[in-house]
Amino acid sequence: MKTIYTTLFAALISLTAFSQSTILASRGGHHPQNPVNRSGNPSSQAMMGFYVDYGAMDEDFQVNQQSLPAYTRYIWDMNMNYKLTNGDTSLRWAAVDFSPLYNTDYAAGFPYAQVASSSYSTINIDTIFFNAGHSNYSGANDTVLVRILQCSAAGYPTSTATILHTDTIITNTSMTQSATWLSNGTFYVAPNFLINNNTTKFAVRIEYYGNALDTFGMTAGFGDLGPGQCPSNASLPNFAMVSNYAINSYRQDMRFAPPLNTYDQLPSSAGGDTYYECNGTAGHQVGADSENFLQNWDLWIHVTTDPASVNEVNSNLNVGQNVPNPSNGETQIPYSLKNNSIVTLTIVDVVGNQVLTQTENASVGHHNFDVATSNLSAGVYFYTVGTNQGSITHKMIVQ
Repeated sequence: MKTIYTTLFAALISLTAFSQSTILASRGGHHPQNPVNRSGNPSSQAMMGFYVDYGAMDEDFQVNQQSLPAYTRYIWDMNMNYKLTNGDTSLRWAAVDFSPLYNTDYAAGFPYAQVASSSYSTINIDTIFFNAGHSNYSGANDTVLVRILQCSAAGYPTSTATILHTDTIITNTSMTQSATWLSNGTFYVAPNFLINNNTTKFAVRIEYYGNALDTFGMTAGFGDLGPGQCPSNASLPNFAMVSNYAINSYRQDMRFAPPLNTYDQLPSSAGGDTYYECNGTAGHQVGADSENFLQNWDLWIHVTTDPASVNEVNSNLNVGQNVPNPSNGETQIPYSLKNNSIVTLTIVDVVGNQVLTQTENASVGHHNFDVATSNLSAGVYFYTVGTNQGSITHKMIVQ
């Protein structure tokens, strides 16, 4: 279960004096005007591609399996340029850790989405989706950065994490074409970023850099038991249940930055997070104390994986790994025959589109297919070398 820091609890005691409007307005938490529009069937696997969406999975699990009354989403404003000392928004960025995709549970008892890492050797982040609202009154350029980060060995997207890839959105008009940032919509970038090691832990972080006249916000959801469920915090607008996919959503919340304490992002690396004391008992009790309202950012990805082994048996044929691999110009695909044969080479991309085919008559012994890869887009491909007795398939990477 999540470890809750008593120092964070002490800092949150002051929240009991906040009015409902203070909790929801001054620190984000507005109800978005539009429903969350999700692309595809979240976390459904088809061929080698599937979606990973912790927020949608948590909603389905809590409402349909745990019979919670509702799942609620708020939209939270953030800006990397703002300062809390100036009365600005308290959130600087939002991140989702996708390490549970293929790693062991962070906390016993929570049903994580997992794919056995032995079943594939690479993962390609095809598309990143996020649900957000934005208003631009200044006419100046506002910037959204969508970053892929390498997590720590423990699966934690630290503030100093290595940035693997960045996509940039720049606009001087409202992203949702609305006068209010509460009018939210779904946006996406297509990084087509390949992670070669199936044990690399990664996260996606959204950063916004905007003019002080403009506002950007992202939606986040939680299982909701409704108001009036927290006797120790009568003004608490909702009782938020713990996410079944914790810990996956992180943020830098300036309310808890120095001088209040030393945590620069939440949850902490050991799982410490904010909660609202509800049952009058010191310390955090799951289900008896309300969790934070930012447990599941509406940030999800579509990925494709390749099988770790896709070889077929062929007694007449042996096919080796292409050299060089990765390739960015030309590569050779070695093969050998025990009998004279007509040999065909076929190369397909990750969605099965054929990009090249060659056929030759070959005698007994060792041979190579010479392949020009300079005309191929960067990414993962599968090459199949076959005879009338069968075929063998390997994966190759083009940079």
